Formats: sequence, C-alpha cells, structure tokens
Amino acid sequence: SIMLTLKAIDEQISCRHLIERLILLFNRNIDPIEHKTTNSVIKFFADLFDDQNTTSDILLFDSDQCLIIEIISRELTDRLCTDEATTEYLSLLELILRKHTIIRETCTRYDELQTCFRSYLSTENCLSENRFIINEIIRQYDWL
Repeated sequence: SIMLTLKAIDEQISCRHLIERLILLFNRNIDPIEHKTTNSVIKFFADLFDDQNTTSDILLFDSDQCLIIEIISRELTDRLCTDEATTEYLSLLELILRKHTIIRETCTRYDELQTCFRSYLSTENCLSENRFIINEIIRQYDWL
C-alpha cells in the first residue's frame, strides 16, 4: 500500500517535504528516474489518488490538489491529443475527480480544461484512449 511506503519514507524525511518536492518535480515536468516506461512522479500521484483510503486527503492540502490540477491543465494545453504523455495526465485528472469535486469557483483552470477537452474531441487523430478518458470525465462529472 502507498500508505505503508510513505510511513517508511517518513522515517527518513517528512512527508510534507516529500510532497513539496514531488509537486516541484511535477510542475517542472522532471522525472528523477532515468530508465522508465512511465513518468514516476505522475505514477506516484496516480497511486496516491487511486488509493482506496483517504491517503491523498491526509498528505495533500487543498492548495496542493489545486496546484496539481493547474499543472495538469497546463500540460494538457501544451500537448497534442496524439501525445501518449497526454494519456497519463488525463488519467491522473480522472483519478483526482473521483475523489474531489472540481467547480469553476475553486478551479482557476476549469474553463481552460473544458476548452482543451473540446479541442481534443474535435481532432480527428486524437488517441482513442484519450478520447475515451475525456468522454468518461464529461459523462461522469457533467463537464461540458
């Protein structure tokens, strides 16, 4: 479980410091792992938000979660819907939405995300997995 891993890490450094460093790496799109198939920072956050417990609520402040959503929004806006990394960001956003309601008043990038989704869906060569995730977000969370 991710919580056991974090408890072990907490003996070496504080979880707060770890989260701050991870958000910094995420914001700069830096992956500290050289040989990988997926971005390790995105994978960490995906595991954190996918955890059945309330691990993300324990470790992340509301402002941290908003910042992560802003970073995802920026990355999605800067990427093509044919980019496989886009799928990782969309998947992470979907995991966040499962646990947290995002509304226009609390998310400064709400409109930007909607515009990005419309753009992706109108692109003919959008990866089918990206199209599927966007349609799921729209269907489940009434986003457009």
